[in-house]
Amino acid sequence: MSTEVEQAIERGWPERLLRPVDRLIPARLRGNDTALWQSRLLILISFTGFFWGPAFSLFYFFVFDAPVMGAALVLAGLGILTVPFVLRGTGNLHLAAHMLFAILFLVVIGVTLVRGGYPVSGLVWSAAIPMLAIFLTNRRSAVVWAFLVFTKYVAFGLLIATGRFPRDRMGGEDRLLLDTLGLAAFLALLLSIAVIYELERTRTLAITEAANRAKSDFLARMSHEIRTPMNGVIGMTGLLLDSDLTHRQYEHALTIRRSGNALLEIINDLLDFSKIEQGVLELEPSRFHLRDELDGIIDLLSEPAVGKGIELRCQVAEDLPEWLLGDAGRLRQILINLIGNAVKFTEQGEVLVRARVGERVSDGDMDDETLMVRIDVSDTGIGVPPDRLAAIFEPFAQAQESASRQHEGTGLGLAICRQLATMMGGEVWAESRPGEGSTFSFTIRLESSAPAEDLPQAPSPSPAPIVSGTSRARVLVAEDNRVNQMVAEAMLDKLGYRVDVVANGLEVLDALERAPYDLVLMDLQMPEMDGYRASAEIRQRSELDGIPIVAMTAHAMASDREKCLSAGMNDYVSKPVQAEVLGKVLERWIG
Repeated sequence: MSTEVEQAIERGWPERLLRPVDRLIPARLRGNDTALWQSRLLILISFTGFFWGPAFSLFYFFVFDAPVMGAALVLAGLGILTVPFVLRGTGNLHLAAHMLFAILFLVVIGVTLVRGGYPVSGLVWSAAIPMLAIFLTNRRSAVVWAFLVFTKYVAFGLLIATGRFPRDRMGGEDRLLLDTLGLAAFLALLLSIAVIYELERTRTLAITEAANRAKSDFLARMSHEIRTPMNGVIGMTGLLLDSDLTHRQYEHALTIRRSGNALLEIINDLLDFSKIEQGVLELEPSRFHLRDELDGIIDLLSEPAVGKGIELRCQVAEDLPEWLLGDAGRLRQILINLIGNAVKFTEQGEVLVRARVGERVSDGDMDDETLMVRIDVSDTGIGVPPDRLAAIFEPFAQAQESASRQHEGTGLGLAICRQLATMMGGEVWAESRPGEGSTFSFTIRLESSAPAEDLPQAPSPSPAPIVSGTSRARVLVAEDNRVNQMVAEAMLDKLGYRVDVVANGLEVLDALERAPYDLVLMDLQMPEMDGYRASAEIRQRSELDGIPIVAMTAHAMASDREKCLSAGMNDYVSKPVQAEVLGKVLERWIG
């Protein structure tokens, strides 16, 4: 168990309470979580029984006038006290547990003999023995003890029926007092079980939280470590493609960039799936034009479709509003996945995308401006076998599981689509006929929005920097990786900016004191002083406070963006950086 988990458990009150108990548990049992809590419960019950045995004996000696039973209870308490030591000495949990059950069983018989009839406390404790057997041993033992308890009551019932055993040997007040004491002891037993339950709940939560944090940290770290060299590969390849190349050289460079982008898609899928699993993926509603989004995706995927001779068409119903409010980015992600799969698995024929208003949902939170949008993606491809239709929406599942499958993929795309559609108030499903084609459909909940001319207009963005002469805007790049320095410098030079490069936060502060800059592109993970500390330091200096700071980093989790903004940065660009995206961000912040 990790140190972090142990520290979380140590902070819980049950663990502090049970530290003395653990000293009596053999090391072999402490190494098994189930055996550990069973041993703790056994010892707590034993200590409780040792307390109640002598306490009850006082009533039998001085109130009930039954000294023999009082002496028996003292012996029973001492016997129960030996149970933890038997456990520690033998390391046999079942042996110690059955010893406890036998003592309790004999005590119940003794109480019945003294009181007569069927005492309430005796009934409760008789039922408790099989229940404890389930917790401390196994179901077979519980059945055996249940049979013994049943046999005892049958025997006493026959004795009572034949007049050989009295129904009552005590007065009404004594019977009430005896039953009250027995029920109080049973409540103490329940308290012991509650303590163990709370401890196990604390332990489980601590382990789960620590595992989630470890997974999140691992993914963030791996994302950073992979995206950093990927930024160099994709960035330098993009610059290479813009240079003078022969046709063969251009094809080679283009293959490198496509392979890099494919690897980047896998990384993004893994990150999205992890965020969805942990419940930290948040939707970002915005106003968008659905037809434009569909046209853009069709244009994006038209090249591979044309290359295979496939017709890629899109139909949008007339009654579907043009402007909608929702998470356009996640909608685009679902569409690219489904349409991309349709193109990938279709060798001839067509891929048809149809968008329309689906059936309205009658639940109370739907209003007149909210509607279900249904989009179907149909193809004439290879289809999906009927026995695989449900499985393909599971993580890491694919329609073809064999090593001889023709199409590669992580098997995360459809799982992410299903989760995103669910988050957006809809669902995903598929219909298919092997050899004839498939139709993947999904619904999402969106709100209709006013046309652009009816909405308040945002102020026009500041003009782009002038490219020629000495009036070009000046950008300071903070990046410790030499390859990424070269990529950023080349991109910014191509965009028309003057560039200076430094390697850490201390050099950023020094450079800002020596020369004026219009913007700082800040990496987060740097030696000596990282980007967070450097940004905070800049914001504390009044003469530098107005300089825009844009994070340019391989950290790609949602929490990283929030952390950047809270540290005083103005915007965020994720690696691998695309020149078009970087250019738009710089235009937004440089006047």
